[in-house]
Amino acid sequence: MRKPFVALGLTLKDCSLVQTLGVRPQFLDYSEDELYLLQKAPVILFPTLKYVPIFDAVRKATFPSTNSYYYKRSIHLQFSLAPYLGIPHLKTIFVAGKKQKARILTTLTLPIKIFTKRNHSLQYKIVTSKEKLCEALAMHHSVIVQETTNLNSQIGLYFLNYKLAGFTKPISEVDEIIIHLSLKICKTAKIDDVVIKWVKSENTWKFAGMEYPPQNIFTFNSSMTRKSLLCSMLKDILAGKEIPPWTKSHATKI
Repeated sequence: MRKPFVALGLTLKDCSLVQTLGVRPQFLDYSEDELYLLQKAPVILFPTLKYVPIFDAVRKATFPSTNSYYYKRSIHLQFSLAPYLGIPHLKTIFVAGKKQKARILTTLTLPIKIFTKRNHSLQYKIVTSKEKLCEALAMHHSVIVQETTNLNSQIGLYFLNYKLAGFTKPISEVDEIIIHLSLKICKTAKIDDVVIKWVKSENTWKFAGMEYPPQNIFTFNSSMTRKSLLCSMLKDILAGKEIPPWTKSHATKI
């Protein structure tokens, strides 16, 4: 019996509602029946960053959305969107070349966080002195630098299908303002599966970036796996209890 949903990535391979095909080097590696299934499916679950641009090009709905993949991966996109939307955020500067690097300490004060690219991924470290900053800058043509704040005041909110689904660690309360601002980010950019990070600095919550959701999600009273949340969402969609995130009904601002 054919299952109601089809996926490429393995995230929901244990969900009874999902037929998982796996991620293969190219579409030619799928059988004719599998390709037909992908072509006729109304939505592809977990297409992965490898194939989401293909489905986006042919206007095939996916979950997570195309922007969910792009924004979780790109600090540049994250910290370009936040100021555009007027959302308080950690001051983040993208610099390249000697002239721009020389202006870093006129904008930020030490200690600062410095991001550099290595093996196609971003890594960061905290620099606390001008000498250490100069050493780090000398090794890279372009870097991302960011103000630092007290990490004890950091919180990660997990949003699934444009709703707050939980947190990345146990907490007892959360300010409504960061829920509202997070939803503004998600709905405006059509990001339907993401952790949005916030830090409190001088009594003001500031946007601190986005990241991939962890395996375990916490609520005020309990915890659960992300996989169980996702499978429950699919059950509710089939039962007509929840609007699918890949429909246009959610593509509105708040």
